[in-house]
Amino acid sequence: MKTINITILICAIFTLIAALLPITTKGNLLVNISHIGGITYLLFLTPIYLLVTSILALNGKIVSLKSWYLPASILGLLLAFVACLAGLSYIENFARMAGRFGAGGGNAEPGIGYFMLIIFYSSATIAPMFNEK
Repeated sequence: MKTINITILICAIFTLIAALLPITTKGNLLVNISHIGGITYLLFLTPIYLLVTSILALNGKIVSLKSWYLPASILGLLLAFVACLAGLSYIENFARMAGRFGAGGGNAEPGIGYFMLIIFYSSATIAPMFNEK
């Protein structure tokens, strides 16, 4: 169980870093979670929750891992999808308004923060499924 807790700890650190990176990009325009607002601010809190629970599990204060890790990691995955869709809409609208100034050439696409969120929340979702002996 210790390697699962360490895996969740590493995933939590990287998802916290990913929450600070751009969710969507278009040319020279970037959209972060702070631009989107609303419920996507939970993408800052779910890694902290995973971080605290993994530290408590490493200290032996939490026993049932799946019931602690799975809801937070699935919520993080869903919020990452919502943030990407909202960010794509936001950046397209802004690029349409600022188009006459030459801002935002190219297509709107998910940024590095989105891909990191998906990778590490997926890892945090899959890790508690493995049983160590």
